[in-house]
Amino acid sequence: MDKNANVKSKLQDVKKFVKNEIWEKNLKPSQVKEKIKNRFEFEPDYQFCANLTYGVQNEIFGEASKDAYNLKVFSERLRKKFPEFFYKDKAIDKTLKSLFFSTPGMQNLYENYNNLLILDSTFGTNRFSMPFVVGCIVNNEGRTLIAFFALLSQETAEEYEWCLEAFLECFKNKQPDNIITDECPSIKKAVQKKFSESNHYLCAWHKSSNIKKQLSYHGISQKIKSNLFRLLIKLNLLGLKDLNKRKDCEQLLIDLYQLPYCLSRDVVDKVFQSAFHNELLKDLKYLKDLEEAKTDWSAAYRKGSFTLRAKTSQRVERMNHTIKRVLSPSMTLNEMLVRMLSLHNQLTNHDFEENEFEKTANVEVVLSDSKVLARVDGIVSNYAFKHSLLNLAKCLS
Repeated sequence: MDKNANVKSKLQDVKKFVKNEIWEKNLKPSQVKEKIKNRFEFEPDYQFCANLTYGVQNEIFGEASKDAYNLKVFSERLRKKFPEFFYKDKAIDKTLKSLFFSTPGMQNLYENYNNLLILDSTFGTNRFSMPFVVGCIVNNEGRTLIAFFALLSQETAEEYEWCLEAFLECFKNKQPDNIITDECPSIKKAVQKKFSESNHYLCAWHKSSNIKKQLSYHGISQKIKSNLFRLLIKLNLLGLKDLNKRKDCEQLLIDLYQLPYCLSRDVVDKVFQSAFHNELLKDLKYLKDLEEAKTDWSAAYRKGSFTLRAKTSQRVERMNHTIKRVLSPSMTLNEMLVRMLSLHNQLTNHDFEENEFEKTANVEVVLSDSKVLARVDGIVSNYAFKHSLLNLAKCLS
């Protein structure tokens, strides 16, 4: 009897320990196994750790189907209380696939600052591993702010088209004057189809990195990895031992890398002409395709467009970094929405007490556990987030 009691007590200790660890970080069963081994000096089998991990995650965050249902109920209540709160979802066979959110505050910002929209996606923000898409704008003070955020089932052209359709529905078909994205083919296709009135530009940094990747040039003494352009091999085969010729090749490649940032169309054309007359590059199909699409990625062809001197998607990349410090891979959809509302309030310097969401309807969200607050850092301080949650808790009581 005592032996069974000791085993039961030890199992409870293990479960409590694992629960605390999963609060802090989304752990895989193999990681849980290692932590139990180090803490309790015994090695459980993998299946035990997998079952324990799954059970603890459900206990903390709830079942996946209930999580999606609770989020929908929460969003519907917000929309009922505040008609301008925009929420849209897509479900297939009663399974939640995609979500789109924009608060009245975000919509007001976009109405005033719709000259430039920077679009990007990131991962590791929710327990379903859904890609997190955020659209950012720049206000009159040069600050990067959020216009909307969305969750997609996967990064396909169809999903991005659905997202942009929701965007147009939310913002009353008001397309941005200019939009900057990376080179993701799915985003490019969706933007070209849905934002026909906008000037679509590709991020200069991503384009420069892609050129470097395609040409794979890291120095004359290094082995070229690219299958497309083996510069070192060609140099040796052609016998270009003359130092000046090698330097000319090096400078030409450097000029190609810097083309996305170049502000002169004459310089862009000159570099391409030099490349097409170079024995090593003249037959390279990639360069011909690059030259044909230069109006999409070259900063020289953005003159006359009010892009606030933005050539890259760096602003939204920084925003993604901030978001990932607030959200986590183990986060439920309900908690994600609450934290994103709080983040938006902090970015716009709004006090949650005076915010439109202070008196929202009831929703089951964990607000009292200190470990929720302990996982918030970065731009949203523990105090600020706690203050937001306490004010939200008042209207939920």
